Amino acid sequence: MNRDSFVLVQYKKTQQMGAGRSRWGYRPDTDLDEQLQRMSEVEEACAKLDQDPPLDYGLACRPCWIKFCKAEQTAPKGDALIGGMYLAREHVEWLRDRPGVATGPRGGEVFGYHTVPRYFDNTTFTQLVQDGWVGARGKASAMVRDQIEASLSGSRALVFAALIGDKSTQAERTRERRGGSAADRFPPAGEQPYVYWYRE
Repeated sequence: MNRDSFVLVQYKKTQQMGAGRSRWGYRPDTDLDEQLQRMSEVEEACAKLDQDPPLDYGLACRPCWIKFCKAEQTAPKGDALIGGMYLAREHVEWLRDRPGVATGPRGGEVFGYHTVPRYFDNTTFTQLVQDGWVGARGKASAMVRDQIEASLSGSRALVFAALIGDKSTQAERTRERRGGSAADRFPPAGEQPYVYWYRE
C-alpha cells in the first residue's frame, strides 16, 4: 500500500561539553528559533490541507522533525543512518517551555542524551516512517513534495533520501507469519513513504 508520507528532518550538530568533555549537547541559537518558526508555518499549511476525515490514520501527521547528532561522528557506510535522537518540532518547543528540562548544569538550554527524557532513535523513527505512522499525508504530502522540488531547483542546500520498494508494513508481515495473507485484507504493497532529510 502506498502511504505517500513525507517527513522533513533538520539536522543539528551536538558538541562535546561538561567536565572532561564527556557529554554531547546542542545549545539552541537564533538559527533554531527561525527554523522552528518556518517548520510551524509548514505544519499549519499542512493542517489546512488535511482531509476530514483523513484517508489514513497517523500518530503524528506533521512532517517536521529535528535530529540531534554528534558533530564529529563518522558517516556510516552504505545506507545506514548517522546515530542520533529525533524529536518532533512541537516536542522541541514543548521541552523549551519546561523549566529544568533540556537544561545544562548552569541552567542554559542543552539538548542531549543526558537532558532529553524521551526521543526516537534511528530504528524506531525509521519504522514509524516506513509504516506511515508519522509524516504529512494526502494533499499535505503534495505540498511538501512541491517545496522539496522548489528547493532542489533553487540555491538552498538540501540532502534527501527516499524509501521505496514493495516491502509490506510490520503489521502485514506479522499477519503473514501467523498464517494469514496480507493480500486477503489489503491492496498489494506498493511504494514505501518517501523520507526527505534536509539541512542548511
